[in-house]
Amino acid sequence: MDIYVVQAGDTVNGIAAFYGLESSQIIYDNQLIYPYTLAVGQALFIRGDERMPDKSIYVSGYAYPLLIHGCWSKLCRTCPICLFFHMVLPVTDS
Repeated sequence: MDIYVVQAGDTVNGIAAFYGLESSQIIYDNQLIYPYTLAVGQALFIRGDERMPDKSIYVSGYAYPLLIHGCWSKLCRTCPICLFFHMVLPVTDS
């Protein structure tokens, strides 16, 4: 994010080119009205290189119940959680 103060001779297209943005982004962010005349000293909000957040889920760790020796046989085969552990964890009880 940046604030740009308009100087004499500035245009929306020139400011957009300077920041490497589309002029429509500056027009939208600052609610400029056609013919997009700028006043010297006017402050313009420049969004910059901000990115929209991803819609992915970030996981920084994992968790599952501690399976102590002898408890494997106590897992049922009907509930989804126990079925999950039967699929992903090695059998530790004999």
